Amino acid sequence: MYAAEAAPAGNWWRRQIGVPGKLLDAAVLIGLRLTARQSRGLRDAVDHFVPGCRLEDCSGTSTAANRVAR
Repeated sequence: MYAAEAAPAGNWWRRQIGVPGKLLDAAVLIGLRLTARQSRGLRDAVDHFVPGCRLEDCSGTSTAANRVAR
């Protein structure tokens, strides 16, 4: 389950990058048909599973696609 109250399970890439990317792409396409509750649910789920910015902790070189936030 991909929801704000769900426990992380499975592959981190799918949880933090794959699913949010597809969900938010779909939300853009059907955005006007989403209720406020559905929109909040999507936003809260993505916020729950996607970590905050990690660039402040970077001690190495971070360029190009490594700095892109999806």
